[in-house]
Amino acid sequence: MKEFFEFLKQHSEEESFLRIRDIILIILIGYITLQLIAYLIRRLVLKNLGKQSQMILNKTIIYGGFVIILFMVLNRLHINIKTLLGAAGVLGIVLGIASQTSIGNVISGIFIISEKTFEIGDLIRVGDKTGTVYSIDLLSVKLKTLDNLLIRIPNQTMISTEVTNITK
Repeated sequence: MKEFFEFLKQHSEEESFLRIRDIILIILIGYITLQLIAYLIRRLVLKNLGKQSQMILNKTIIYGGFVIILFMVLNRLHINIKTLLGAAGVLGIVLGIASQTSIGNVISGIFIISEKTFEIGDLIRVGDKTGTVYSIDLLSVKLKTLDNLLIRIPNQTMISTEVTNITK
């Protein structure tokens, strides 16, 4: 009986080592592949798009790749992904209801990016604030004012306020 437990202990240690090795390989190979794909897309596809579209698409590729790598690691750990996705769906509904303002800002951000009324580097006036567009994100637009202050304006405000593009 003692030999049987020693056999189980030895094989469980080997299996744990192999599982850890596989997880490290998945993460390393996945990260390198993801960086290569992002680089190729930046060089071949994104060069014809505006700066904010490049940034959004690049982030989408990187985050999507990390999610795929995470699912591969969870699968190797024998964690049931279906249960995790079900819990994530319920959590998503709860968070969606709780964060209606943020969701409104994200939707407004998509409209701002698709309209291309202004781009990074343009001098714009939003209400009584004037500045150079520093960043266009899904939640807000950041302006660097003429007196070198950084102002964050929520996208819902950008959609509902008159915006003047002084550069164009």
